[in-house]
Formats: sequence, structure tokens, C-alpha cells
Amino acid sequence: MTMTTKARRLTVLLAVGGLAALAGCSSQQPGAAAIVDGRTISSSEVRDVLTELTPYFQGATTPNVLSVLIQEPVVVQVAADQGVGVSDEDAQALLDQSVESSGGKAGTHFSDASLDVARYSVAYQNLQTKGDAALAEVQKRLEEQKVTVNPRFGHLDDSDVQVSDPVPWPWLHAASSDATPAPTPEPTPSATP
Repeated sequence: MTMTTKARRLTVLLAVGGLAALAGCSSQQPGAAAIVDGRTISSSEVRDVLTELTPYFQGATTPNVLSVLIQEPVVVQVAADQGVGVSDEDAQALLDQSVESSGGKAGTHFSDASLDVARYSVAYQNLQTKGDAALAEVQKRLEEQKVTVNPRFGHLDDSDVQVSDPVPWPWLHAASSDATPAPTPEPTPSATP
């Protein structure tokens, strides 16, 4: 594996877990993992990405994938604005290279959502060559988005641009192995004298 391949794989992995804008869902959008400025990211898109890309990019998590899917349109647009745009062919080439480096055959079919993740990765890598001003523009645009995240998929962190792990419901507690067993009820005494 060449250093370029290692660097690209690392970049993709970091992109999947990197900074990202977040999205949400509303009760009127069943199946939504997130809604960003009225655009729905479905739970099936998140699931497809995890299923398709996890064999090639270990460490991908649901919150990371959702973050990337939320951020992808902004990152790709800023890259285009900066003169370092990304084509569908660039995204497919990155995925083909990842598949081949893992022992698979290039030309594997990927969903549109997986291509979005690859497009994000290439665009983000390209933007890093443009300096802090380009990355600051990405951050600014991400913060301007109206994002709602389905709590089953996570929640927005304090920066409002990254999806964090879901918060467990406060009334649900896992039983611990050293917990005191519940007392056994005693039979009630007979009411007859």
C-alpha cells in the first residue's frame, strides 16, 4: 500500500468521523435520520452507507456517517466555489481505490449516499489545500443550516455541527451484575380467625 493510498484512506476515515453539520427529523417525516434546511436524510441512506463502506473504512459509526451526509452539500459547494470541485467520477475513483486496496474488484456498485460520502471526502481533502479561509467558510455555512436530528441517530453536540451518539432515555437503566435482587414477596396471612 503506497503512502498516497494510506493518506487517502486516512482522509476518508477522518472525513467520515470529521467535522460535519447535523440534521434532524420531525414527526411528520417517518424514516428520517435528519432534516437539513428541509432536505431529508433517510434512515435507509445512513444504513446503506454503513453496510457498503464499513468493509473498507473501519470505524464508521452512525453519528459520523450522518454528520458527513449532512455536511456533504456544503463542503462540495465550497470546494466548487474555491475551484477545487469534485465530480462523480472522482468519488467513484476513490471508492474503487479503497475496494482494490482491500482486495476487492473496482467497479463495485455503491448507493448515491455512499457516493456522497466519497464526494465529501475528496472535496474536504481538496479544501485543505486552500487554507484556513476555505475551511472557515465551510464552518460558517454549516452553522447557518437549520438542522434537526432524529434522537435515535444521535444529537447535535455543543458546536451544532457534529452528530454525537444518542443519549439514553433517562428512565432506562441497564441492570448491573452486582445489583441486589428484588425481595421475594411473602404470602399474605389468612384473613380468617
